[in-house]
Amino acid sequence: MKKRIFLIIAALCITFLHATFYNSKWGEQFEVGALDLWFHFRGPIDPPEDVILVAIDEDSYQELGVPMDKAWPRSLHAQLLQRLSRAGVRRAIFDVLFLGPSDSSEADQELAEALHSLPTVIGADYGVSLGAFETHQLLLPYEPFREQVESVALVGFPEDAGVVRRFKTLRSELSEGYPSLAESGAGYSTPVYPPASQDFISFYGPAGAIPTYSYFEVLDEELVWDEELQGKTVYIGLIMRTALGPAQKDSFVTPYWRQGRTFGVEIHATAAANLMSGNWITRSDRRRELLYLSLFVFLSSYLVLSLSPLVGFGLILFMIPAWGVISYYAFLNHSFFVPGVLLHTIIIPSVFLVSTLIYYFVTYRSQKRTQKAFEHYLSPHMAREAAQNPELLQLGGKKMHATALFTDIANFTSISESMSAEEVSRMLNTYFTEVMDVVFENGGTLIKFIGDAIFAVWGAPKIIPDHPEQALKSAIQIAKQVEIFNASGDFPPLHTRIGLHSGDMLIGNLGSARRFDYTAVGDSVNLAARLESLNKYFGTTILFSESVRSELQEQYRSLCIGAVKVVGKNDSVQIFTILSDNLDSIWDKTWEWAREAFVAKDWSNAKELFTQIAESENQLSTAARFYLEQIAEKERNAPLQDWNGEISFLTK
Repeated sequence: MKKRIFLIIAALCITFLHATFYNSKWGEQFEVGALDLWFHFRGPIDPPEDVILVAIDEDSYQELGVPMDKAWPRSLHAQLLQRLSRAGVRRAIFDVLFLGPSDSSEADQELAEALHSLPTVIGADYGVSLGAFETHQLLLPYEPFREQVESVALVGFPEDAGVVRRFKTLRSELSEGYPSLAESGAGYSTPVYPPASQDFISFYGPAGAIPTYSYFEVLDEELVWDEELQGKTVYIGLIMRTALGPAQKDSFVTPYWRQGRTFGVEIHATAAANLMSGNWITRSDRRRELLYLSLFVFLSSYLVLSLSPLVGFGLILFMIPAWGVISYYAFLNHSFFVPGVLLHTIIIPSVFLVSTLIYYFVTYRSQKRTQKAFEHYLSPHMAREAAQNPELLQLGGKKMHATALFTDIANFTSISESMSAEEVSRMLNTYFTEVMDVVFENGGTLIKFIGDAIFAVWGAPKIIPDHPEQALKSAIQIAKQVEIFNASGDFPPLHTRIGLHSGDMLIGNLGSARRFDYTAVGDSVNLAARLESLNKYFGTTILFSESVRSELQEQYRSLCIGAVKVVGKNDSVQIFTILSDNLDSIWDKTWEWAREAFVAKDWSNAKELFTQIAESENQLSTAARFYLEQIAEKERNAPLQDWNGEISFLTK
């Protein structure tokens, strides 16, 4: 509980820290700046076809003979408007400030008349002067021009750290009644502003994305046909390839800043195209955005802090690209989903670092100490489980499907009588170490040592789907390991008998509240112990039940020894053993024929076959002689009518 409270408090502190940074001007620029990455990643796209640009460019200065150091003649603007009117242009928008009369009253009169020939918008500027006092200034166009146009619109842009991204222009009481050039181009004559102040312009590409004609080309009807202009919204303004001198003021940095600056007239045209097609980039209200971000930061911080460093690192590896994919997909659908740069470059890595330190200095070191202590008594699996999950050490058990294995050393009492206590101890320690290495390597759990016997299970506490096969594999390896043990000559030769059975058993910490053992109990456990003791009757090393055999792969050469009925079991059980590879396969068949004759009560045929096996095949000779004894007993005392060939063992 204390750990959980600590994690909650830590996650809340991290959430507050992120919110503080995110709400700052620096944090906003950090997140919004990441939007540029999506523009570059997406690349240029085709803009709407109903917006075009007419550029006052170097070629037009040269072709029309206008000195580069002079203002653009208003008579040319009048000619352009007349040309656009004849072509059926929808609306003409000038990103030009006509602030006063020119040197030619005739040119002013000509332009005033032309401004009335089609829906036309001209620009006004709004600025703030910083001096001893802050002053606001609205620069309006020449009054005779204002009277002739559809509307006067603001030419300014809001900038985020020097980058133009948003629609909203700077406004005050002086400029509140004026739309922007983008609004006017979209057909808004009053300052109705659909995008919110936090929404972004969806740029179609770097400079040149909007179709552009040189000013001189549009004046020449042979170069630009009326069909190319008809029904279009036309933006007119300065676009210079070499933005030097005064032209520098009209160029701006956009999300495509790596590919150069973009002139203001194209930005206005882009924003107008967004408004007409309804595909600008919308952004949620900042308070709502901060709310869901804070919730995510809290949950992710809590998770990363509570998980191990490896799992936490995996979570971060998934979370960061997933967040990026969602943000980019939202961008493609004209929505701003916070890129999370601040979150994923600073906050989450910092949380991961703190988590790693906490895990190492508190959790990991504590678990390692606990695990090391338990490894003296439990298998590595169980030791890790106990260290990571202390509840495993609580009193209680649960029903599990597992495989039990029992081993026992034949005639151990006789062997140990001729040895000193120290020699017996050294022999058993060596024997147990070699056997338990096999058990642990194959995922088994040591339940206990019972004198010279070993009791182990597979499938608990860690669930193993193929526990019968792993247990039998261990039994075969134990038998081979005992052969190596005997070959060393360090100790008297030992013969280990092994029994296995798979089934449901109660596994857990059983005992009293003050002292308990991790153990397994139940009918399945008892049967495994009984099968181990039956080896002495059949001369086998390994005996296992049908429940184990049904789960095995074909790689094991097993032989059905027969059906047995043991103490405590009403039903008979088919038992099997493993045959060595050097046994001729003919003896497998002979054994099966002999058993079939035994079950069919064909005593004569059964005796003949079992006698043949007993005299000719060493590996099955003991089992064959045992069957011959059973046949002799059955001949003296005929079995009951419902007898099905099972051999009953009345004692343990």
